[in-house]
Amino acid sequence: MNERCSLLVAIDGSPAAEEAIRYVGTMMAGKPSVEVHLLHVLPPVPPQLREHGGARSAAEEDALSAQLKVDRDDWAREQINLSQPLFEEAEYILAEAGLATRTFEEECRLPTGTEQLSEICVKAARSAGCNTIVVGRKSFSWLGELWHQHLCHEIVRRGEGFAVWVVCT
Repeated sequence: MNERCSLLVAIDGSPAAEEAIRYVGTMMAGKPSVEVHLLHVLPPVPPQLREHGGARSAAEEDALSAQLKVDRDDWAREQINLSQPLFEEAEYILAEAGLATRTFEEECRLPTGTEQLSEICVKAARSAGCNTIVVGRKSFSWLGELWHQHLCHEIVRRGEGFAVWVVCT
């Protein structure tokens, strides 16, 4: 039986994310029906690009709103361009491990409102038709564990219906 395996791998340039990519390469090398969906979540929109200070007239308000949208779109494009080396590195690691490059997809997502990172990852996996979510996890000392919330715990909690691979560094 040759089932399709579609993995969403969250990448952010951290050593933990790189280790997760290497793990996927090791585990999936030589498997014929593997698709890898690389997800990078962009930083939140800066406050100065969320809203302007208002205007005295409707025409001025419309002009400020239009300019704010242009500025926000420019910022998002710049963030997407800045994320390209992350995708290139991930794809290089996966290709070196023997995965076919035609099976890689890239996606950048911009957080909206109060959306949590785990929620974004799970939504992206659902919309891409993935059956597995892969995340890296940095280990902390026992004291550090008290103060850090790991993305992987939230993905496991929210990711009903997914296999979740947590790769620890």
